[in-house]
Amino acid sequence: MNKNTLTLFILISLIISPLTAKGAREEYPENFTVKATALNGPTGIGMIYLFDEQPDFGEGVSVEYSVALAPKNLMGDLAKKSIDMAVLPANMPALLHAKAPGYKVAAVTGMGNLYIVSRDPSIGKPSDLVGKTLFNGAKGATPDFMTRYLLTGEGIDADKDLYMDFSYGLPDLAKAVIGGLADTAVFPEPYITMITEKSDAEIVIDLQQWWMDQKGTDESYPLSVFVVKEEILESYPLFVERFLKAYQDSIKRVTENPSEAALLVTENGFTMAADVTEKAIPRLNLKYTDGEAARDMLTQYYGILYEMDPATVGGSVPGDDLYYIEK
Repeated sequence: MNKNTLTLFILISLIISPLTAKGAREEYPENFTVKATALNGPTGIGMIYLFDEQPDFGEGVSVEYSVALAPKNLMGDLAKKSIDMAVLPANMPALLHAKAPGYKVAAVTGMGNLYIVSRDPSIGKPSDLVGKTLFNGAKGATPDFMTRYLLTGEGIDADKDLYMDFSYGLPDLAKAVIGGLADTAVFPEPYITMITEKSDAEIVIDLQQWWMDQKGTDESYPLSVFVVKEEILESYPLFVERFLKAYQDSIKRVTENPSEAALLVTENGFTMAADVTEKAIPRLNLKYTDGEAARDMLTQYYGILYEMDPATVGGSVPGDDLYYIEK
């Protein structure tokens, strides 16, 4: 080895060694436990292999997993900073950022899974909804906003050109469709599977395809995201990197093994039947996206929600400080 080559080797070693050592020396407080929460239902299913297998993320750190039964409960825990990481509906991080900042979006973990079901044979495309009654589970929730937005893109006013009925919450609305009390309604999975299994109602409009047709894209809109407390991101980047990799792997395994994943869901605190979950998984559109792609996707989505109602994103579209982009 000549002198110049040796000098270059030493310089490279001096640059790389501190970086390697920094990762290797990540230390944690005694009995350090990170609290991770998944929202009950389709939003949290992608994390199920982490719940079940409790992977090792390094010496000195453990993860405690829990299921939040409702978005309101989860939002309250996040506002109090009592949990460190969570997977939740896509609009909630914007609200949290406006009211109780302290978390960043680390990844989008699921895309849209909204569908219109009907037993009315005359409905097969968006324009067929004109003059009809369309049931929706909650005014102001994602199914309502997304339906209104897409109708507007077709030149259809949801409040003037059809009748939007919010008489039932989602569970009761599903029963109403199955029982023949409601003909046409918007649902996410797993309600779609439940309804089509127990009634003659069928999927007539796929809102994801509708979105892609309007936008001229091959990607639908984000529906679930994973957030991490800022102090965890700043103090323990190696742990975060390992956790995100494991989460990405869990999502992949769920989509590839719906039968196995469905059984794990019932065994780990989620209130979903295994048979329905197994059939619903292919339509859940679970997909892991991080970095700038996740930021750009959510920025567009929040912009749309802001146009519909600024309150849905806390009064303004969040800036880049909402997002964690690994360097």
